[in-house]
Amino acid sequence: MKLIVIANPSFFKEEVTAVRLLFENNLMYFHLRKPDAGIVEFQQFLNKIDAKYHKHIILHDYFELCNHYAVKGIHHNAKNQSYTIDFNGFKTRACHTFDEIIAHKNNYDYLLLSPIFHSISKKAYRSAFTENELTVAAKQKIIDDKVIAMGGIEVVNIAKVKTWNFGGIAVLGYLWNEFLMSKNYQLLLSRFNALQNEVKNVMS
Repeated sequence: MKLIVIANPSFFKEEVTAVRLLFENNLMYFHLRKPDAGIVEFQQFLNKIDAKYHKHIILHDYFELCNHYAVKGIHHNAKNQSYTIDFNGFKTRACHTFDEIIAHKNNYDYLLLSPIFHSISKKAYRSAFTENELTVAAKQKIIDDKVIAMGGIEVVNIAKVKTWNFGGIAVLGYLWNEFLMSKNYQLLLSRFNALQNEVKNVMS
């Protein structure tokens, strides 16, 4: 079961140190998503991250940076799906319906399906699926190892996510909301470790 961290939507002063800390503690998938940032800001961020960790970073924009940095891959969504480069590596995609999952599953390494629960980072972003709908989708194998649950993910609902056969979880608000207020690296690491431990628990 994959544990994926999505970047806070905007850059902040302590971010490089925070992300380094997560990488040092075995973060394997980090989505660099900054909707309002320019390519120079992306480059500045990547330059500050040890090159050995670039292999864990998935870009949401400026895919041409794949030619200059050995990143893990690229991410498509409704906004950038027509923005392509000559790239045959790791690819992921955002989906918001089961129909999208069915349409795109064969073309991507994994798909992020959201929102599963009420979003932590976007208070008005409510769950789009009933528990029964998710159960049926799991039985029909629409949800499987290639589908990642996103939206409102925290430690207490990882076990439920596993019952729906998701191949992993993607977290954003659970990690970053509190850190942006406290700037407490130990709390950030504690939350990340709690997520890692619960993922291990549900897999055992």
